[in-house]
Amino acid sequence: NWGEPWYDDFRESQVEYRLKNQKYFKRNLIPAMLGWFLMTSSTSVEDIEWLMTRSAAYDAGYAFVTNYKSIEENANSDQIMALIGEWEKVRLAQLFSDDQKQRMENVDNEFSLETISDTNWILRQVFTSTFKHLAKVRQPGEPLYSTFTFNQPAQEQTPSFMITAVDSDISNITLEIDNYKKIELPIVLKNGEHIKYNGGNKAYVYSKNWQVLKSFDINAADFTIDKGEHTIMVDGVFSNQEKEALLKFEVRTFGADEVILKE
Repeated sequence: NWGEPWYDDFRESQVEYRLKNQKYFKRNLIPAMLGWFLMTSSTSVEDIEWLMTRSAAYDAGYAFVTNYKSIEENANSDQIMALIGEWEKVRLAQLFSDDQKQRMENVDNEFSLETISDTNWILRQVFTSTFKHLAKVRQPGEPLYSTFTFNQPAQEQTPSFMITAVDSDISNITLEIDNYKKIELPIVLKNGEHIKYNGGNKAYVYSKNWQVLKSFDINAADFTIDKGEHTIMVDGVFSNQEKEALLKFEVRTFGADEVILKE
């Protein structure tokens, strides 16, 4: 492995350089390594599964760096360590298929692994779209909302989503899918906090270190979408109108179950 300037999260820090090295290693018959990755108090489960996907794609090791303070502060620490263990079981046993590895090589493709038993796992491809709704100053009467388009390539489902407040508190958050129904989220999201929804009738508000702060009711039917292209309108009121302030919105849908069995 080699040193890294840890200037961003897993999915942003020198990705092109890391993946280019995998081709170099393969050409020269060198065992593959992805480099150093830093787990902080705010590292997410999604970041970890992004790293595990790249590791599985190239059958590559990595240097995983953290410290006691980060582990104690990150409420996802136990889940993160368990996930790393399960992904490594499958990778080291050479249970990922060639097709799965090839899809994992695409840095835009993400996957999630669910453990069923010691010898049985479910792999799902995750289709992720990330958008940034910026704090805006416009002329009177001009709309402040943002409209984004994303493709949902899987079967009809209720997607997961995550909203993060960046450099501002955000209130009056509203979403509207396919110009159908405006959904108001009854939360003032503080700077650095997240709203996370993974199906069911509840969404949860998390601190920047993934401590659960509160929950609120969600009607899953409001978010159900079929296969194809969709639009989503995002709006909110920012306490800070500086240009750095934004609402980060990530929508995730899931492909079919891919069963992995260890004989």
